[in-house]
Amino acid sequence: MHGKVWGFDIDRNGVRTANHTDDTVALLHQPLVVLTDRDCVSACDAFSDAVKDLHIGTLVGTRTAGDVAGPASPYLLNDGSLLALPTAHEVGANGEIIDGIGVAPDYNAPVTPQALSTGHDPAVDKALSLLGH
Repeated sequence: MHGKVWGFDIDRNGVRTANHTDDTVALLHQPLVVLTDRDCVSACDAFSDAVKDLHIGTLVGTRTAGDVAGPASPYLLNDGSLLALPTAHEVGANGEIIDGIGVAPDYNAPVTPQALSTGHDPAVDKALSLLGH
């Protein structure tokens, strides 16, 4: 999508800065299904939330990890190492909190030991069915 806000960074003073879509990227006009699970963290959390909030695709799997922060500032330490601390926190396009909560899928499809032992992945199967395969 072009011309949309996919999320906001909020600094410690409550100032919101919009994160806009990259309008220089060509649009593909293809259906989108995103597989999610608890290993989906940080940018994956933010991307999944943007897909859901902007209604540009369908999320399949399980809830994301909910481990997303805003941009960080680097601090050089005396021993030459670097410490990066977030200077803001990120919320979704609709203002919802992602950090500590995650993003719920549109279709919950957890992987079970039984499914894996028979060579199936419920999330992949659901995604393929949504894409018409």
